[in-house]
Amino acid sequence: MRKEYLKILGLNDGASDEQIKKAWKRKVLQFHPDKNPSDNAQNEFIKVCDAYQNLSSGTFEKIDETIPPETNEFYRKYNQNLTNKDIAKRRQKAREHSKYKEMYEEYILTISYNGLRKSFLYKFSNIVAIFSLLIGSILFLDYAVLEPKVETAVILNYRYNIDNIVYYVYDLNYQIPTKKREYEVSTALSSDNLKALNFNSFINIYKSRILNENISFSHEKDTFETSMINRFSIYIAFWVFIILFFLPILNFAIRGPNTLYLVIVHINAYLPIFVFIALLIALL
Repeated sequence: MRKEYLKILGLNDGASDEQIKKAWKRKVLQFHPDKNPSDNAQNEFIKVCDAYQNLSSGTFEKIDETIPPETNEFYRKYNQNLTNKDIAKRRQKAREHSKYKEMYEEYILTISYNGLRKSFLYKFSNIVAIFSLLIGSILFLDYAVLEPKVETAVILNYRYNIDNIVYYVYDLNYQIPTKKREYEVSTALSSDNLKALNFNSFINIYKSRILNENISFSHEKDTFETSMINRFSIYIAFWVFIILFFLPILNFAIRGPNTLYLVIVHINAYLPIFVFIALLIALL
């Protein structure tokens, strides 16, 4: 039987396990019904998989049709009166089936992966991943690496807003026309660094180097380390942004025929579309 199975895979009698596996992968790609529309492709595919299963298990039992069913050991496996030998054979068959199922699933993932790499979805997902990593790197550099700029402002007014205190300030270092010279900063009343600031008090505004974002503020005699976080800043959710924008790194780190990679590619491709639609709905 081994020679017959090897013949199906197009191999000689002395083929190694590695040669058998490579021949099996080549044959299933050739005869898979999704790839081969010919009439006999499905039958050939089943024969190839069956041959590889038997060659991998190393068992080549042959049922002798001349033996009456009542005395045939393969017939008795459907009976309740099983011998220890029958039970051992059944367990062996179960292990073989599990191994075959695992190989088939691996093959399906390989087919899906190869098909995905030829699609527009794959290219678009990579573009989105690169763009996302670029934004995440800029945010990380802007907030966590570069020292913030220090500018001076004066408090024009303030008010309490639920659990926040909001200061209306006037920028004394106004340089960017696209930015407002008068704006608001806010901090939580529960902030450990909260210090009372009054009307006409001079304060330091700590701005990020790249995006010119108002990260925090403090009394003019204090430093950035003891400043109050500006709750109107995008960096109030800095770590959330970093996780979201760096998550697509999995698009490159786990690339290959596996389920997680296929899921990540689809998320990278479709999530920006949903976000864009949501923003359009919100703006209309």
